[in-house]
Amino acid sequence: MTDIAGAEERKKIAPKVAFSEILFVILPIVILSISFVHRGRLGEVFFAPEWSIISVVICGQAIIKLTDRIFMLNAPVNRWTHILGLSLVIALLFVPNVMVLSFVLENERLSGNLATMQVIWFFLTAGLYWYSVFSCYRAKG
Repeated sequence: MTDIAGAEERKKIAPKVAFSEILFVILPIVILSISFVHRGRLGEVFFAPEWSIISVVICGQAIIKLTDRIFMLNAPVNRWTHILGLSLVIALLFVPNVMVLSFVLENERLSGNLATMQVIWFFLTAGLYWYSVFSCYRAKG
């Protein structure tokens, strides 16, 4: 297989790889939901601190994958564009995510606003993780 053919094959497979990895990222939320359904408390699932914990973990994993992507780039211009993107992810997603986690862990009962924030951050970081897996896999040589 030539390098061009290999690159084309990776581009075709990348969405499947990214989707299979994101399935294991959301697995804890599925398990959490089943547990709440079993106890008859499905309405409380969004108030569980696990949303924030998982969100911070997958955001960290996405940062690692994006960093890996930066090291694969040969062109300095592209590298610095990606470094800027990575800096934005850290400043605008990871740090606020950790802040939400600290608020969640220090409160015994979450407010509706805080519960909503942690679920929103979860989906934002899950999307970032999917993108990072997708772009990293497509770039591998």
